[in-house]
Amino acid sequence: MIYELDPIEKELIRVASQKYDIQQSDIFKHGRGFQNYVYEYYIDENQYILRISKASTRSDKEILSELNFLNHLSQFDVSVSLPVKSLNGLLLEKITLGKDNYYAVTFEKASGTHITYPDYMNNQELFYRLGKLTGKLHKASKAFSGDLNDRISWTENYYLNKFTKFVPSEEVDKINSLRKQINEIEKIQKTSKNFGLIHGDINVGNFFVDDNHITLFDFDECQNSWYVEDIAIQLFYTVYVFCDDSIEERQKKATEFMQHFLKGYELEHDVEVEMLKLIPKFLILREMIVHVGMYKMWDLSTLTGWAQYYYRDSSKRIRDLTPIVEFDTEWCNY
Repeated sequence: MIYELDPIEKELIRVASQKYDIQQSDIFKHGRGFQNYVYEYYIDENQYILRISKASTRSDKEILSELNFLNHLSQFDVSVSLPVKSLNGLLLEKITLGKDNYYAVTFEKASGTHITYPDYMNNQELFYRLGKLTGKLHKASKAFSGDLNDRISWTENYYLNKFTKFVPSEEVDKINSLRKQINEIEKIQKTSKNFGLIHGDINVGNFFVDDNHITLFDFDECQNSWYVEDIAIQLFYTVYVFCDDSIEERQKKATEFMQHFLKGYELEHDVEVEMLKLIPKFLILREMIVHVGMYKMWDLSTLTGWAQYYYRDSSKRIRDLTPIVEFDTEWCNY
């Protein structure tokens, strides 16, 4: 698909191409990012991703912390898409257009391709490998020496902070549920064993698969949170396609995913059953985050089919503070 560039994007690309020695004609729009401008380009036969963020969305300190974390993960054999330095030898380049500041970063494009959702849903080996990768990430996170304050806290998540902006004020029951859920999660104890930097948005759109080898990318939502949230997020995106007319099937798929995921995870990082029992709390939180995206990106008055049913079911779960699946002791029988 060809995406049109607006005048601001054209100027951003012009300046960025000089900082990274790229031919402007070799840069094309990668897709419609939620918060960033994302492009792809080639140098010889190598592919790269150019990401440009508004300074009002991410500070230079936050982005540099993300990039340092990526380099750290690579040293611990976590397969990630690594940042590339500019002609000036910088990981981050500042671009100023009028009164607005932007930050440009380039990454090596991960090898492989996206996996389709149907293929993902029927790939137990991939569940296992995702568990192993996530466990390795969390183990490496514990050894990260960077200042955690340079990255946002889970409460500063963009979508949580935009909840009241995109969810209409008349949906006061949903807004009240959000506040209750945040207060509930804030009661969870934080220790060096259970809390640190997480990816924050692992789903089929944020990794490539190359002959069962997974490369993880898009750490823009990297945040300080409980490690178990990274697990809950992946579980949510595995089962949210099942509407409430398939609750039994949804719970069965959750068990299948968790059993294979945890089998891989425990090879790299301790599995704490008491933390797994908290997954339903983070499932509710993730549903709230996804809800904001629905209000932002969808015309809710024209929904049909699955989207219509999902919005209906999701709204009820949020109002009732009900997780999309409940914790099941069978998850741990792997």
